[in-house]
Amino acid sequence: MKRFILIFLCVVSAYLETWCSNTSEQQINNNDDIENFQLFHLDDSLLRIVSPESYDRLRLKRDIKYHRAFSHTQQLHYTPNNSTTPYYLIITTPALYDSLYTEIVTYAEDVHAIYGYGVYLETVSGQNPEQLKSLIINYQNNICGVLFIGDLGEALYEIDNDYGEYGYKNWPCDLFFTDLDGQWIDSDMNGIYDSHTGNVAPEIFLV
Repeated sequence: MKRFILIFLCVVSAYLETWCSNTSEQQINNNDDIENFQLFHLDDSLLRIVSPESYDRLRLKRDIKYHRAFSHTQQLHYTPNNSTTPYYLIITTPALYDSLYTEIVTYAEDVHAIYGYGVYLETVSGQNPEQLKSLIINYQNNICGVLFIGDLGEALYEIDNDYGEYGYKNWPCDLFFTDLDGQWIDSDMNGIYDSHTGNVAPEIFLV
């Protein structure tokens, strides 16, 4: 009898393990933002996903139950006062745009009226630093700077031995969002950039 109960529990355990695995894969595959991606590795800190087409890796924190699809919406567009005046890009979240609508729109109107800048205002959700930067790059031929309103995420940079004597350090790096044509490398794939090459000067300012 005990042997029968033990065998029964082993069968149930195996079934549940298989069911949970299939359910998790189905949840990932049904998610709009990663439906074309294939799970290949899971460790304590990162969920790494590979695109069958490009094999680019997306790194997601494990404490995020479901990765939301990145989306953005252009909410405002004011044309510059003349052809030589650039645009100014404002980026915020939908929640802050709704709750601070009057203040944000008034600020955009003032920038346009006082300085003559054109203004783009985008709301974003589900973004990581790379997606946020890609959005900025889409505007790079027209804008002189960008304003972040709210906590939109940060890109980290690390160094093994700061100034050759202070040991390992990492810090939020605003330059990642303002240098639009340099090469940013994460050589150990830990989600933190550790090399910056090419044209390393910023093309725009960040507020």
